[in-house]
Amino acid sequence: MKGKTSAKPKLTFHPIYTGNVPVFSPTSSPELDALLTSFRTKIFVPAHLLKRHRDLIYKPTKSKMLSAAPEPITVDIGTEKVTLEPVDRYKDGPYHPSDIARVLSLLSKTSSPASASVSTPDSTTPASSSSSSSDWSNLIPFLQGLHASSRTLNAAQLEKTARLANTSGQQGILTEAIRRVESTGFTLTALPVVREVILGAHLRAAQANWDEAGIAKAFRQAETTIEALEDARHCGGRGISAADPRAQPDIIGVVVELAAAHALKSHGGADFDAGLVATYVTRLRATWHHASFPALDPTSLRASRTALNEANHALMRWAPVAHGLRLAARVLEPRSELGVWLVQATKEVDAVVKATAEALRSANKGSRPRGLSVLEGVESAAV
Repeated sequence: MKGKTSAKPKLTFHPIYTGNVPVFSPTSSPELDALLTSFRTKIFVPAHLLKRHRDLIYKPTKSKMLSAAPEPITVDIGTEKVTLEPVDRYKDGPYHPSDIARVLSLLSKTSSPASASVSTPDSTTPASSSSSSSDWSNLIPFLQGLHASSRTLNAAQLEKTARLANTSGQQGILTEAIRRVESTGFTLTALPVVREVILGAHLRAAQANWDEAGIAKAFRQAETTIEALEDARHCGGRGISAADPRAQPDIIGVVVELAAAHALKSHGGADFDAGLVATYVTRLRATWHHASFPALDPTSLRASRTALNEANHALMRWAPVAHGLRLAARVLEPRSELGVWLVQATKEVDAVVKATAEALRSANKGSRPRGLSVLEGVESAAV
């Protein structure tokens, strides 16, 4: 009919309820803020959309509708209203694993050069207070966003995350990420990951100079880790093989160390909670046949980076265990069956730790591997 124009159809969408998109707190790094925002808008938000909405932003033929619409097109994601915008999944956004590594690196950085020098994977010293805990609070929503986007971290990435959290003194955030495994994807199934997480409990006590409160927190973290291993979302529900984290004496040994330290600092040197130190020593003894010590040849260590790394990691594992055996021997009756075994095991491990440390020092002139840092922290511990 003359004089009438047909109105453009209005694009409307029903609200969707797929959970809230993770939200980040402002950090001390503009680069980190920009990278987290990019992850959120380009990856996390699309992952919470229905397929028809994802098609609108991803498919060139359909994304033209967004550009041609007279008004912004929005959808509801949980309690948030999100404006749909075209996204080139091949060019826009942080899609490379190096982008995830950059986020983790920025989280661990500090603002002062002096403290930054101790935030490396080869150091056990925690970053200074300028490394804001509020920055690290973004780790959990970051992991949740990755997990919801089917980009859950692999074992190597989880190990690196744990290592950076440990060296930054952020073991509490790490423990919380593990507790929320269903939403973060931080699983304790790979042995290197579990070893780094349990080492973090030892480092937590060391970073607190082995004071009573620090030991108590570290012991709770170690117990929480051991208990989590029995959860079906981690190792629980499957048979225990020789490679299972639950069968590793170096992992149980850290729990023995912290339990014994807790007994000495908080219980007057007596066992506690119906013999918890004895319980963990018994468990350690039962797994002792799985102990694996490094083959030490200084010449091969100097020639082989792989052999050097293996020796370094062995020292990181066994130095806390040697410490734990000595502490437990002060708590348990020396003439008891466990007391006698502790003396024998201590001699065995002390010899390994001493030889490994000497080999590393000989092969690393002018540098200090992380294993030596762990050992020096044990040697200076006043428990």
